[in-house]
Amino acid sequence: GQEGGASTDSTGAQEHTSRRLLVDHLPDDIVVDFAVDGAVTTMDKEILRENVISAQRTVELVVLRDERPKEPKDMEVAVRIRCAVSVHNCFLHITHLYWA
Repeated sequence: GQEGGASTDSTGAQEHTSRRLLVDHLPDDIVVDFAVDGAVTTMDKEILRENVISAQRTVELVVLRDERPKEPKDMEVAVRIRCAVSVHNCFLHITHLYWA
C-alpha cells in the first residue's frame, strides 16, 4: 500500500504526493510482538501497515498502549521480531520510545 497526502506548491495550489511507508520495505513474513507490562500484542506486516502513523517523511509511529495509569508507575516494554523465512532481513530500526 501507499500513503498519499496533499502538499502546497509555491503558488498555493495543492498537489497530490504519494509515498511508501517504511513498513513496506520489511519482509513479508515479519511478525512483531510488543509487550507492555506483560500484555502482548502481535502484529504481522499487514497489521503493522494498518497501524503505522506516518508523522514525517522518515518518521513513523506505532501506538503500543493508549491508556493512562491512575498513578505514575514504572512500565516494562519488550519487542520481539520474528521472520519464518527472511531471517537475514528480519530487523527494525527503533530509535526512540516516547511516553506521552
